[in-house]
Amino acid sequence: MLSRKDLHELAQRWASWFADSDNRDAPVSNINLTDELQGAGLVADNFVSVPVAFRAHLVFDDGPAAVALLDAFDDPLALGNSIAARWEQISHWLADGELDHSSWWWLTRAFQRLATLTLPLVDIRTIIIESFDGAFGRRTEDAIVAQKVTVNRDGSMVKVDQPVQGPPRTHHGQVDAQALAPLLTALADLAGAGTDDWSVMDAGNWELTVVSTTGRQRRTGPLIVGEDQGLSERLRDLLHVSGLLLMDGAPHRLQRFSAHYQPAAKVQEDLVLRRGDQSVSFTHQGPTRQVQTRVVDESVGRLLDLLADSSATEVTLLADPADNLTVTWNYRDKAAKSVHGTLNQDHPIPAWGEVAAILRTWMSSVAPAMLDPHVINLPTAKQDEILYAQVLFPHGDRAYSYLATTDYVVGDRVVVPVGGDGEADGIIVNLQYYAPSEAPFPPDRTKAILRKADPLGVVNEWRNQQS
Repeated sequence: MLSRKDLHELAQRWASWFADSDNRDAPVSNINLTDELQGAGLVADNFVSVPVAFRAHLVFDDGPAAVALLDAFDDPLALGNSIAARWEQISHWLADGELDHSSWWWLTRAFQRLATLTLPLVDIRTIIIESFDGAFGRRTEDAIVAQKVTVNRDGSMVKVDQPVQGPPRTHHGQVDAQALAPLLTALADLAGAGTDDWSVMDAGNWELTVVSTTGRQRRTGPLIVGEDQGLSERLRDLLHVSGLLLMDGAPHRLQRFSAHYQPAAKVQEDLVLRRGDQSVSFTHQGPTRQVQTRVVDESVGRLLDLLADSSATEVTLLADPADNLTVTWNYRDKAAKSVHGTLNQDHPIPAWGEVAAILRTWMSSVAPAMLDPHVINLPTAKQDEILYAQVLFPHGDRAYSYLATTDYVVGDRVVVPVGGDGEADGIIVNLQYYAPSEAPFPPDRTKAILRKADPLGVVNEWRNQQS
């Protein structure tokens, strides 16, 4: 499906073409409209998109009834499909002929109307999200199979749930209209963006409708996580209504994951993932020091989704006095789940290896230094202390001091300044904080590490030494 903007340009171009009298003698077979309509995602739907009041008597001449029909369209997709259906008829009936006056008039007016309906959406009034759960399997009687959420620009909201059995259930609410405004704009952008039509078995689908003073826009998609640019979660944060299917079909998404490990009385570690700020934090608390690292990355939401699907969430394990590991899943609109066990084989948590593998894979690409033992063992800096690195050069027998940051760890191959304007590679063999008065070399006379060394350069250097 073309974006709203691209569909507007298509409509303008064909409206101008059909309005041009110089094209009146063109044979129908030479008018390359079919491929363009199909490429735009418009379907000849046998006029099922026509407004209900006009279906009984379709008129395609240049009279007032045809004008009323075109003016009744307020949905560009519906009108586009009707144009495709009408053009399919014309292509069959007049394949070897030319268009008559009525067809020229109707197509010109139809594309003009389509151009009007695809003007930029401004002054958004209402957002409607209809969700249809198509998951396989048996359901309880009160399970929700369809849901319609209507949000108006004044902040009023209506949610209608259709359970497997029984009448629909309606909930009314009110949200801050000012906070809602940017979200309405984001939803309008989503609705107007181009998309490929596709579906997912055992998932269901959603339909988003945006109504503004300049028209309306519809978009459909599969009811799965990741197809709505995170807008469903933003809506849930704003609406504060439980059980919202919206466009990801995940009203109970994992919001927070934590692992607490206490291997000794005065040693503990905490790993916490949060969907709200897309953060992962790790804290190591020892007898004399505490180390904290934190990463913010847009992939954290997807990481939480993977952890939510882990089979470890299905574990039921009795507590044991030897337990030193607690893993907790905190969901939206659902009770938290905690499992206790040990990292060794005394009382292991089933499927913990699966969870650890998910975390390890993510950290290896996004935050490789987060659980590095060299980082954990680095003491916390006191006020005004400076981090010094001891760098050993190849074939050297003594290390030299350079200023460093916590981006570096022991064992890193780094590039440092030497001489007047030269550079050299070396390996960090120690990192230590010092007060300026106790530093191994005066801070104002100490050069800083430039960067990490290029791994490929290191390999080439080794090869040159071997040749």
